[in-house]
Amino acid sequence: MLTVLLPGPMPNPQATRPPLGCNTPRIQHRGPLLDESLDFMREMPSKPTPPSFVVLRETADGAWEFLGEVRRKPGLAAQAARTQAIFEATAGKAKAGEVYAAVLASEWRVAQKWNAPTA
Repeated sequence: MLTVLLPGPMPNPQATRPPLGCNTPRIQHRGPLLDESLDFMREMPSKPTPPSFVVLRETADGAWEFLGEVRRKPGLAAQAARTQAIFEATAGKAKAGEVYAAVLASEWRVAQKWNAPTA
């Protein structure tokens, strides 16, 4: 069984027990941290950044050209939001037959943090 130690007062023990047969870790609280800078679980960004798309266009030689980063329009379905981002990045000049990609900026940043495995 995995035990996760969290800061703060001990909650109701019944609330921390997983159901029988469940592999959920048991959570135990051990009081305040000595170094508050380590308390990353309580930190919340003051204002989260709104979602945005990184927009790319495939060139004739198969390479990808970066067109820009466009904020996602709230209220649109995923495909409609991607289409809107492509039209904004191309100033409305995107045409059928051209290949574009609108990738969530958060995924784009994570994908760039890839490290080669060590041998």
